[in-house]
Order: sequence, then structure tokens, then C-alpha cells
Amino acid sequence: MILKKVVDFFDFEFFNIIIPSFKIAGFQFSGYEMYRWPIFNIADIGISVGVIALFILIWFEESQPEEFQEEGVSKIEQPIL
Repeated sequence: MILKKVVDFFDFEFFNIIIPSFKIAGFQFSGYEMYRWPIFNIADIGISVGVIALFILIWFEESQPEEFQEEGVSKIEQPIL
């Protein structure tokens, strides 16, 4: 570690987000300003990709065949070695 700081992130300069205050149909909306984009580091990318992969695997997971569900695990024949 250099100077005891975390150095595993990429820091990009993004555009500033500025939404001025406005009024629609009698409702006043306050503005929003963000001059610095939040840092999204390598660990965040790994966690996000892992969670998305888990959701995809669970979504497309095939259920067990009916013969295994009805008979149960104890009645399934063991393979001959």
C-alpha cells in the first residue's frame, strides 16, 4: 500500500449533474446538484457481477426430474463404481 491509502479504484471525471428547481401544476420541486460522481471501485464491480450472476443462475435453474421428487433421495439407485 502506498501512503496507507486505498489505491484499487478508478477515479473518472464525469459531467456535473445540475437540475434547477422548477414548478409543475402548482408543485414546487427543489433542484439537485451533484458535482462529484460517487466512486465505484473494483470490489463494488465484483460484488455487483456476483449478485447478478446468482440471480441469473437461480432464475434459469432447472428443477429436479419428477422421479427424484416422488421417490426421495433414499430410493435413488447408487452408481456402480
